Amino acid sequence: MAAAHDEAAALVVHGDRVPDTGSERVWLATHDRVVRGKDGAYRHTGRADDMEMVGGVTVSSLEVEAVLGDHSAVKEVGVTVLADAQGITQLHAFVVPGDPAGRPDSLPAELVALARNRLAPHKVPRVVHLVDALPRTPNGKLRRHILKSGKW
Repeated sequence: MAAAHDEAAALVVHGDRVPDTGSERVWLATHDRVVRGKDGAYRHTGRADDMEMVGGVTVSSLEVEAVLGDHSAVKEVGVTVLADAQGITQLHAFVVPGDPAGRPDSLPAELVALARNRLAPHKVPRVVHLVDALPRTPNGKLRRHILKSGKW
């Protein structure tokens, strides 16, 4: 894989011969996203299906989640795209506060300000929802398809 330093790329794995196909080698598209650092090492940044389309621009929900998750009042966060009544997509953040009883009314505005300070404008969530819990599998993985519904 050829990628410039700090440039995102798709990870493709070169594998062994596939039996009964006549192919000597096979390439496997893993749908993982990586960034090559200045030291030449690749850092996993998520999967292609973690990417969201907002206004024609691709956004990594994991990148936005990492920024919002840095706020001391955030226990966990999930970010997705939801369409409004006209079908226009907007980035929404679903946030579980660290202290549910002490949910400050200012937390959504603080998170938007944090995102504006650290992310490109198109990556800033337009809406922040404070929720009691995120939809998770029994193994603890975020159920992004349910998050996309906005209801659980």
